[in-house]
Amino acid sequence: MIEDTFIMNPETHKTETEMIAKQCSPALKKILLVDDDKSFIHLNRAMLKYNDVTCQIDECRNGQEALAYIDVAKQLPDVILLDIDMPVMNGLEFLEKFEGHDNRDEQTKVFVLSSSVDQDRVKSRRYNFVKGYFHKPLTDSHIKEILSLF
Repeated sequence: MIEDTFIMNPETHKTETEMIAKQCSPALKKILLVDDDKSFIHLNRAMLKYNDVTCQIDECRNGQEALAYIDVAKQLPDVILLDIDMPVMNGLEFLEKFEGHDNRDEQTKVFVLSSSVDQDRVKSRRYNFVKGYFHKPLTDSHIKEILSLF
């Protein structure tokens, strides 16, 4: 199972994560995963589920799809987990367009989740709605950091 690969002591971890989830996840209603790699989408979903993040999780394959999603969404995501290296529109292009987007919610927090170089980290940090930069794959500590903001 995926969980066995990432957790050395699931019982200890589970207790800590459950406490955080009970305190924070009611405020977290929707997550948008933006990544062109299906295996990372699957892995991120599995890690969120394992960490008892039970909100709605939607996905887009690139920045252009994510902007189209935001155009029509009735409820914008609380969190966007954004890859940088994608076809059609990459993550940095998405951040630039999202910054000036009419439908952008000030409460939406973006976390860049990428295997890209540190130069991309510096570029993504110039946007005040980017709250973190994580190297792939999503981990328990990344989820803990995300949940701490809710």
